[in-house]
Amino acid sequence: MLEAIKLMKDSNMELIILSDSNTVYIGIILKAYGVSDLFTAAITNPGHFDDAGRLHIRRRVPPEEPHGCTMGCALNICKGQELSQYLSTRPPFNQIIYVGDGTNDFCPATRLSSTDLLLPRLDKALANTLRTNPAMAREVKAEILYWRDGDTVLEIVRERVLQQAVIEKGR
Repeated sequence: MLEAIKLMKDSNMELIILSDSNTVYIGIILKAYGVSDLFTAAITNPGHFDDAGRLHIRRRVPPEEPHGCTMGCALNICKGQELSQYLSTRPPFNQIIYVGDGTNDFCPATRLSSTDLLLPRLDKALANTLRTNPAMAREVKAEILYWRDGDTVLEIVRERVLQQAVIEKGR
């Protein structure tokens, strides 16, 4: 997966993390793998350690302001709303590659366009939902390519980078 992330960044792709985890946990993982600087944003629940070393995590969406999503998002964050909001602040992308595995990734998957790519991880909740529920799968307009490991993701990214290079060259 690290090679895929680095290839995407080297290809001038913008990388964001959209998670119902928290900034502390995500920061620790990114730092451990030396990839903190490769990501533009981490949209997640804010967290911090206090002076006594205790971890405090706040919900991204406070309980008194429910997001109202009915598509499987966690109460603390609607990934679909967060994705839409983020995209509304950016110039249009040629293609979005969304990698996910949980049921809370279905909502943002439904917000992708037919030019986008959804990569659900095999044998995880999102892939199982899409494979066993054709009605829900039809709600996703993006091309769906399943993956099992980082090598598969790297192969898909390489293919997309090469396709983009051919398109750029043809212009």
